[in-house]
Amino acid sequence: MTKHEQARLMNWRLKVLQHASEVTRNVARACRHFGISRKSFYKWQARYAENGTTGLFDRSRRPRFGAREN
Repeated sequence: MTKHEQARLMNWRLKVLQHASEVTRNVARACRHFGISRKSFYKWQARYAENGTTGLFDRSRRPRFGAREN
């Protein structure tokens, strides 16, 4: 995915979060409106709270083998 596509995706996810908090004030309605699951919504919300807008970018699903502790 290109940087431009990543930026568009991040902006869309931010729009979903803002819609739920400002427009509908209802997570279930906002998720239905945008066609996403509530599980995804809450995952994005937690990542946004922790890392700001950079938390809304896609993350690698590749396992981190070097991060093991002994």
